[in-house]
Amino acid sequence: MILVRESIWVNNFNLNHMNSKGEYSVKKIGKILTAAILILVMVAGLVIPGSAAATPKNVIVIVSDGVSYNQYLAANYYLNGKAGASTQEKFPVKLAMSTYSHGQSNVITDDIESVYDVGMWNDPLRFMFGATDSASAATAMSTGVKTNDAGVGANQAGAPVKHILEDFEALGKSTGVVTNVPFAHATPAGFSAHNASRNNYDLIGKEQYNSTLEVVMGAGHPLYNDNGELVDTPLYTYCSVDTWTGIKDGTLPFSDSNGDGTADPWTYIQEKADFEALQAGATPDRVFGIAKVPQTTQEYRGNPFDTKDAFVEPFLTDVPNLVTMAKGALNVLDNNKNGFFLMIEAGATDWCGHFGQSGRLIEEMAEFFDTVDAVCAWVEKNSSWNDTLLVVTSDHETGYLTGTPGALNNVINNGKGVMPTMTWNTNTMDKKYAGMYWHSNQLVPFFAKGAGATSFNTVADLKDPVRGAYLDNTEISVVIRQLMGTAPSGWAIKDVYLAVDRNLVPFSMQKNWTNSITRNDFCTLAFELCKTVMKAELQTPTEEKPMPFTDTTSDVVYTLNQLGIIGGKTPTTFAPNDLITRQEAAVLMNNLATYLKCAMLKELGAPNYADGWSIAAWAKTAVDNAYMLGVMSSTGNGNFSPTANYSVEQAIVSMLRFYKLKNTGDNYVWDVAR
Repeated sequence: MILVRESIWVNNFNLNHMNSKGEYSVKKIGKILTAAILILVMVAGLVIPGSAAATPKNVIVIVSDGVSYNQYLAANYYLNGKAGASTQEKFPVKLAMSTYSHGQSNVITDDIESVYDVGMWNDPLRFMFGATDSASAATAMSTGVKTNDAGVGANQAGAPVKHILEDFEALGKSTGVVTNVPFAHATPAGFSAHNASRNNYDLIGKEQYNSTLEVVMGAGHPLYNDNGELVDTPLYTYCSVDTWTGIKDGTLPFSDSNGDGTADPWTYIQEKADFEALQAGATPDRVFGIAKVPQTTQEYRGNPFDTKDAFVEPFLTDVPNLVTMAKGALNVLDNNKNGFFLMIEAGATDWCGHFGQSGRLIEEMAEFFDTVDAVCAWVEKNSSWNDTLLVVTSDHETGYLTGTPGALNNVINNGKGVMPTMTWNTNTMDKKYAGMYWHSNQLVPFFAKGAGATSFNTVADLKDPVRGAYLDNTEISVVIRQLMGTAPSGWAIKDVYLAVDRNLVPFSMQKNWTNSITRNDFCTLAFELCKTVMKAELQTPTEEKPMPFTDTTSDVVYTLNQLGIIGGKTPTTFAPNDLITRQEAAVLMNNLATYLKCAMLKELGAPNYADGWSIAAWAKTAVDNAYMLGVMSSTGNGNFSPTANYSVEQAIVSMLRFYKLKNTGDNYVWDVAR
């Protein structure tokens, strides 16, 4: 969503904790006024009250790809004869969720067509435009950062962004991804890999194999067709010959997943019986399972364009279903007594929508419902709702499913066991995209139960006239990270993830947000800013200008020293691991402002800190300038706290403020990462 003008940000500059109001300039202010007002409300909901926070041991996220409210109705009507009959629809937390992405642009542009707007209900055809793809939607859910369509675990610049499951791995927990479409497809990739394009299946598969994941399961087998039959000519669509051989034979490089210093091999499985055997009893610690089908475990069987009613085409009997894979994954992951994170995707529901297959949609929805039931049963038998958080949602809607053509109305109930009246609508009103029905931009259902689930109610502070309270897909990771204690502080969340989105925070620093920042890490952030804003090139020492410091060989430090931004602790030492105090940070940022040629925000005036007397004389001017630049202010109660350490998140927000100062005006549009 896009916010309001730069001048408003100046007038409302909050002096406490450097807390930006998050208000930015736009080009089309008239078009997006409603969105601007809504986002100001939403930002306030990013901090979860302590009373609502319960730290889960396990987190399970189930994603039904391409599913919105009418897909639920169609399945419920056929399977149960009534609406609201699935288990998740009875969860204590029932909300809606927006799913928009940054769109296809590789530059920052006005993304209004991709933003969910409640006004679409007055013009339902608008729901057909500006929809996300599965890769960017999964990335938003997993990382908290909006990205371009096709990006997986990467920001708009293609740089890697930290996944939730990587937070869990850092906490000593196990992680996994399971799907009934190819294992390296958009949604599992969007939760487990880092790549600018979802279509780089082979690279994604290799990254999954060499990651710290404990479970990867899905389709994508090169030696079988969609009916589970051996083929004469292998189809290496989802992995290369080398990758397939390396996974099958265990010769592909693999990582140390449990942190004991020794690489942990995978157990590879492909037979249905081996998937079934994982559901109970002892299991290996790591399992890479590829069912003997290339694309989907059932949906593409027989005629992939079949439009028969549900449960007419016989099912394949030699491949595991999603329930089996989910139960097996849970039994593997609970080997770790510290807990786990598991993403389960009912991916073939999306494929049904793309081809307008009403019968197969109901079949796939039935498998999705059964999977949720199986996971709930596992929680109640092997864990508890006090220990486990379960989220059930979707990445977007596919096919613009309605009851009658052209308007977003409900599918029509014709009774249990009878196909509902259903219409698939084209996204351009007169034709299909690439021969398929496409995604729409409507809200999708969101359900949660278990440890910390009510925290999602706190961030769902936007209102839709039809669906009611809704959150954005980026807020899934925000809430989970706050529950797990791996999120930035509440005041900094929005700006930290916006800085990540703007490529200001390297992957190695996307953690430990509240820690004090070292001189070396400050240099890393400052250099990323200079590189982005001023296109500063990395320099290397020369005979004419050698490195002045004996305790570092960093070209980043050398570059910033040559630019006059940072000096040493002594003429010959840099002290890279020393922590930076707030007054030292002010001096460094004053130097940074000089290099970036940033103008003071004179409207702010000079600060009058209650503890101003304690600011060192050598830092006083820099502290005043940092305040008037709008990049640094008080720690609360009117104090500057000059000798307190500056934190990672404070430094990141300061860099974002600098970035903002250099990118204002009507031709620049700010949007937020949640």
